[in-house]
Amino acid sequence: MDSTLAANGGGVVGQRGDVPLSPLAGRTSFGRRTVRPDVLNWGVSTPDNPRSAASALRAGGGALVRRARRSPDARDAVNAALFVLLGVILVLWGQLGYWDAAFGGESAARWLHLVPVLLGGLAALLRRRRTLLSVALSALALAADAALGGSVIMFVIVADALYTVARFAGPRTRRVVYGLAALAAVLLAALGTVTAAREVPFAWSLLQFGALFGVPLWWGNDLRQKGEIADLALERLAVEQARARDRERIALLDRNQSVQAERSSMAADLHDAIASRLSAIALHSAAALAGGTADAGPERDALQLARASSIAALEDMRAMIVVLRTSELPAGADGANCSAAQRAGSAPTAVQPTASIESLRALTDAAESAGVRVRMRGDAPEGLSAPLGQTVYRIVQESLTNVVKHAPGSAVEISFCAEADGLELRIENELGERVPALPAGLSAALSSGAGLEIMRERAAAFGGRLQAGATDDARRWRVVASFPLAGAA
Repeated sequence: MDSTLAANGGGVVGQRGDVPLSPLAGRTSFGRRTVRPDVLNWGVSTPDNPRSAASALRAGGGALVRRARRSPDARDAVNAALFVLLGVILVLWGQLGYWDAAFGGESAARWLHLVPVLLGGLAALLRRRRTLLSVALSALALAADAALGGSVIMFVIVADALYTVARFAGPRTRRVVYGLAALAAVLLAALGTVTAAREVPFAWSLLQFGALFGVPLWWGNDLRQKGEIADLALERLAVEQARARDRERIALLDRNQSVQAERSSMAADLHDAIASRLSAIALHSAAALAGGTADAGPERDALQLARASSIAALEDMRAMIVVLRTSELPAGADGANCSAAQRAGSAPTAVQPTASIESLRALTDAAESAGVRVRMRGDAPEGLSAPLGQTVYRIVQESLTNVVKHAPGSAVEISFCAEADGLELRIENELGERVPALPAGLSAALSSGAGLEIMRERAAAFGGRLQAGATDDARRWRVVASFPLAGAA
């Protein structure tokens, strides 16, 4: 039951450690006046501080209160000083002789009561650092005060010592003090019953001394248990949070393993089925060219284009297989997100073409060798991030492939426009004459519609959008992809 001196009011405010004993505990000012903590000019008169002495006293008291709150030893020192001060006031006031009626004696000289008051103040000073010694000094002060006739302040000092033991002491110390307090209550009740000037029932005396010693012990023990329960709840909360994080990591690992297994299976299928067929195309076209079965002319050019395209497709396929088998999933990504990132070109690959003049020139050369006339307007974008450059490259590649399949021999115009709010890619081609009808199986394989959907997904992955369709006059096909400035930077 610490006590702190509130500044500005000069009143005594009871406070114990971290739980106030009074609704006013913790305030450093009362009424309408405001205490300036920075005013420490003791006795110095200034124009804006005419009452320098009073202001300095209030500021000094506030500084002592703040320092006492920060340091337990300082709080104990202030507490002990207030106990001594209160004891002196009560002794001088004459609040003595409370044990006379119980033990049948006369009160001693008033000044002798100051000795147990000083012992009680010393006990209050040592209550945290030397708990057992503090209790022993409090018991000695109580015995001396009882021998002198008794005083009110001893009840406060003993209650504070017992409260401190129950609140802050260890289990062994608490058990010892609990036993001594119970023994003292029984002995004092028996002594009071035997020596009292008038008949006092033993049960009544025991109840009084039990309340005197038991209430502070119960109070301190209750607050200590509540603090321990709160600490235990915090520990359990930390454990549960750690378990939740562990479960989340395990679930993420399971998802990643499942997705990685799918990727490995897909890589195996690509290698065993598609890559083998592309290899067969490359080998047979090379054999036809080497055997001279095709004379110079369109047939030989077609064979050369088939061989070059199959070799390029094999290189891309091998790069995709390497990515699917070796790339690690991003943290927190699931299979759907990974697939979108892969299609958008944001996943790491072994060989990643980017949107540069050289890489786009290779695409236009391949399209021109297939009979498509290509014209580029504007410079290919420079300084793009690798994922965005990959996306631009793939959109141009897919668009030129569609022109070769659906409008062979037509003219294509590719233009780049860097605007203030982003980057725009525009690809237009003549629709031209209709391509001769293909067999049903081959037509479905070449025109599944997945290419346009994938291009839209690539643009959407960077916050952009892609539009594709015929112009109003139905004479041209237009693909427009726009990316915001953040994605283009």
